[in-house]
Amino acid sequence: MIHYEDDRLLASVLGLLSEDESTEIIEHALVCESCRARLNNIKSEVAVLGGIAPQADLPVFPKRRTRVFAYSAILKIAALLMVGFLGGLATSRIMSPLPINVVPAYANPTPPPDSLAFFAVSDATALKSTP
Repeated sequence: MIHYEDDRLLASVLGLLSEDESTEIIEHALVCESCRARLNNIKSEVAVLGGIAPQADLPVFPKRRTRVFAYSAILKIAALLMVGFLGGLATSRIMSPLPINVVPAYANPTPPPDSLAFFAVSDATALKSTP
């Protein structure tokens, strides 16, 4: 005697088989005690599972787009580099010594124009042409 597998019995209960196959399984279950018990067991399990409502729906989160992630990562890196650059620039400005400006000074030996020394110097340095 051929016994049907549980998958085939379940397909019969769910109505997935053709009418001929389903009647063949039912006729076999009338003759075979073990197949009838398994078929009744499967029917009761399907009835129990069909009457149970789902407990809770799982929240569905939208899938993050890779492009948005890439843009935000680039912006974060750019901001970090900018902060590092500005921090280094500020530190270098604070820590650098003040420049020393050297201005050359030349002595001007000419006395003020309204003093007697001015006339004496100008007379001494003046060139006179000789005949």
